[in-house]
Amino acid sequence: LSQAAAQLRMDGGQFRFNIAPSGTAGNTISFTQAMTLDASGNLLLGTTSTAQAKADFRKTDNTTYTSSSAGNLLSLRNESTTAGTYSGLQFVAVGNGVDVGTAHINAVHTASGSAALAFGTRNSATTAERMRIDSAGNVGIGTTSPSSNVDILGSSSRLRLDGSAASFQILSRNTSDSATNALTFD
Repeated sequence: LSQAAAQLRMDGGQFRFNIAPSGTAGNTISFTQAMTLDASGNLLLGTTSTAQAKADFRKTDNTTYTSSSAGNLLSLRNESTTAGTYSGLQFVAVGNGVDVGTAHINAVHTASGSAALAFGTRNSATTAERMRIDSAGNVGIGTTSPSSNVDILGSSSRLRLDGSAASFQILSRNTSDSATNALTFD
């Protein structure tokens, strides 16, 4: 009988979670250390040591990224099929035991097979979505429903271009020909 095997070891103040894809009863099994919870509270996946991170996820994968690739190192899932549900990451800064700042990135289920990526921050005591990339790739700043490639909405909507150049240009080019229109600011 050949089956996958798992092993939990406590060694030197660490919990080591070892796995083996298969093994035969009565034979030696070659285990691979898959996860470690070290004495400092660091959780390590795919590695046995870390520099400073509390959680360090590593994987060697030679798959080349394409525009249709989906990440496979860390997956956060919400199995609900209801539009408006989400899964995401929250970043929290703590001072004197109190949350003093938060930000989040959420994948929001918008329709069957579609999702948006929402970015939010907290300003004083109010947490709100600040930017969204919808399922069509449109970017909205100050709106959750961008209607063009970049949609900026707000009481003082503006786009600021700043630098040491004497002038700035906004270029418009038709992709079907080489004609380029420019709006120059001096």
